[in-house]
Parts: sequence; C-alpha cells; structure tokens
Amino acid sequence: MEVEDVVSLASDIPMRSALTVSKHLSISSETGAALDGQQAVQVIVVEDDGDLSLDNVAIKYGRSETMGGAVAVLGGTLELFRCGVFNSAVRQGGGGAIYVAQGTLHVIDSTFYDNSASTGGVISLDNSAMTMSGCTLRNNSAIIGGAIVARASTLDVVGSAFVKNTAEALGGAISIGLRSRLVATSCHFADNEARSSARNETCRDRLKH
Repeated sequence: MEVEDVVSLASDIPMRSALTVSKHLSISSETGAALDGQQAVQVIVVEDDGDLSLDNVAIKYGRSETMGGAVAVLGGTLELFRCGVFNSAVRQGGGGAIYVAQGTLHVIDSTFYDNSASTGGVISLDNSAMTMSGCTLRNNSAIIGGAIVARASTLDVVGSAFVKNTAEALGGAISIGLRSRLVATSCHFADNEARSSARNETCRDRLKH
C-alpha cells in the first residue's frame, strides 16, 4: 500500500504552475492558508491515479482556458473539507472552480463564491460522481448552470445553500443533463436566476430532471 504524503500549509502559496497530483496526497492548514493562482494559472490537476484531500485550505484566483479554473480532476478523486474556492474562472469552458471528468468529488462544509465559467460557474461534472454536504455556493455565474452543471453524472447534495447564482441561459443554480441524477435533501435555494427564462431555481425544479 502506498504511503500517503502529508503537507501542512502555514501561509499562502503563490502558484506559478499547477500542482499535479498522481498519488495519495493530503494538504491541510491550521490557519486557512491559500493556494493562489494569481489570476494567471490553474492551481491543481488531479490525474487518473491521484487522490487529493484538502482540509481548511483556500484556493483563490485560479485561471484556465478550457476546464477547471482552480482544479481539474481527470479520473482521480478530490475531497474538500472546510475549504473555500473563490474568484476563479475558466475563459471558455466548464467548472469555474472545479472540473471533474470520469472522477469523484466529495465536498463537506466548504464555500464557493465569485467563480465563473461558460458551463458550471462552480462545478462541471462529466461522467462523474459528486457528494456535497453543508456547503454554500454564492454569487457564481455561467452561461449554463450558474453553480453546477452535470452531464452523465450523479449528485447527492445535503444541507447546502445556493444563493444568488446566475446563468445567462439555463439553470440559475443547477443544470442537469441527460443520464444524470440529482438527489437534493434539506437544501436552500434563494435568488438564483436563469436570465433567458426568467426563472429561479428551486429544489422542486431540480428534482424534476
């Protein structure tokens, strides 16, 4: 069994290129230190064999051209616990904060705000699985799926809040594509807006898909 690498952050780290994770890695911070993309680079890439756990770490100012402004999960696993991802963006693609393709995402007690993308202002899922509990997604934006967009994916969301997220076309909070499944339990949806349809997203709207 591979020994897990453990890293503790004491202060913010300015990133000049993306951290590539291809094995077990755990990063934590007692101070809430940040990995800072400086509005120039993607912060993390989790590859197929990668398994990354973040505890009380912030990710900010990530930038990508096509997928995952802050983080891209390409077949691996990402777990966020007590984390924050904010002010990250994709110029022409999916997942302003996180893009997941054929991977797994677990998010607990974390916050996402001021992220943007073409699809999925916070999270874009392709053929992936996500669990989310106790999270807040606020003031994120996209053309489709102001907070989350999913294609051929499963989403289990518990006790999370979606507030003031906006989409230019569909899914002010969440846009669910074909072959996707969403289960939302005890969630709060408020002031989300899909501008082209002038319709706010509610739990009832999402569970119809």
